Amino acid sequence: ADGRYATRGRQSAGSNFRDGMSESFGVNSTEQVDGALFDRIEVIKGPAGVLFGQMDIGGTVNRISKRPLAVNKTAVAASYNSLGTFRETLDTSQVLFSDKSGKLAFRLAGVWQEGQSDDGSLDNRRALNPSIQYQSTKGDTLWLYYIYQNVASGTRDTIPADKNGNLFPYMDPGYPMFADTSPRWDNRRIYEAGYTKKFELFGEDSAFRIVARSLNNDQDRQNSAQGNYKVYDPSGKLLGTNATVIWDDITVGRLDWDGLIKSEQWFTVTGDSLNVDFSTKFRVLGGNNTLFAYFEGDKEKSRNHLIESAVR
Repeated sequence: ADGRYATRGRQSAGSNFRDGMSESFGVNSTEQVDGALFDRIEVIKGPAGVLFGQMDIGGTVNRISKRPLAVNKTAVAASYNSLGTFRETLDTSQVLFSDKSGKLAFRLAGVWQEGQSDDGSLDNRRALNPSIQYQSTKGDTLWLYYIYQNVASGTRDTIPADKNGNLFPYMDPGYPMFADTSPRWDNRRIYEAGYTKKFELFGEDSAFRIVARSLNNDQDRQNSAQGNYKVYDPSGKLLGTNATVIWDDITVGRLDWDGLIKSEQWFTVTGDSLNVDFSTKFRVLGGNNTLFAYFEGDKEKSRNHLIESAVR
């Protein structure tokens, strides 16, 4: 869910692409959107520096966005799993206008989910992805799309708390050690506009593409906790701190929260990127080859707010 993949044992950070355009805004600001909003995922295993410059040696991942189709098509799906999670998805593409010069089409993909992840933590999400595209009979394409996603999730920590994230000053022996102690709200908005022009250069098929993308990400993390607290058994004997005890081998009677810090954090990340690329085919010594050149630039701005208070 953090927008990264592991390929051949290596994290793909720095090697993530969407529609051939790198996602270079870091883990907390990368375009972490639901998989239902992608058409497919392409993977190049192993080093790909010859194509993309400096990349991770494990592999490169390129996620292809859902864009309007040339035909009318609608798909609706619903699911329910053993964790109690409901999930519904919608994907519809409709041709709005068509003549000898080209087609104008619209597509809408959406997700609604209510439930929890496999560790029992909260995982609710809402996402919408409308897009519109005009494609001429000559192959020229102009498109616009927008993504809105809202996710409410939780983190399973070794700090006992109720489902609302309220820390317990005391817990009875045998109480489960894992609970949702860090509720998190994540709002992402992504805007993109692009244009592709196809033409012939020296009698060979060529193409020029320009894409502009803007990302806005707001997150609110509440009740995250740090620091050590003391752990006692039912007789009052000090067993150690949360950093030293082995939870599976003890019976807990009481916790001393002195020194534990509870915090709430808000941060906003915005990023803008521009990609321009060109490709053309050519022949050398009887073989078919493709020349590809591109330029990419991006900027990022972030704001962070943190409030901390000691737990007593």
